[in-house]
Amino acid sequence: MRASVSIGCMPSSVRSLLSWVGTSILEVTFRLLVVFLLMMFQHLVVFQEV
Repeated sequence: MRASVSIGCMPSSVRSLLSWVGTSILEVTFRLLVVFLLMMFQHLVVFQEV
């Protein structure tokens, strides 16, 4: 089994699976980034109130 197989040779189901995995990973990282920014914003607001 060779790992260096171009995506063009793969079946469409594998390609769709790879694209779905990529989009889901992007979604998860984006949500984590949003949560992190919200937490930072809340910390800034708390520091300003003190």
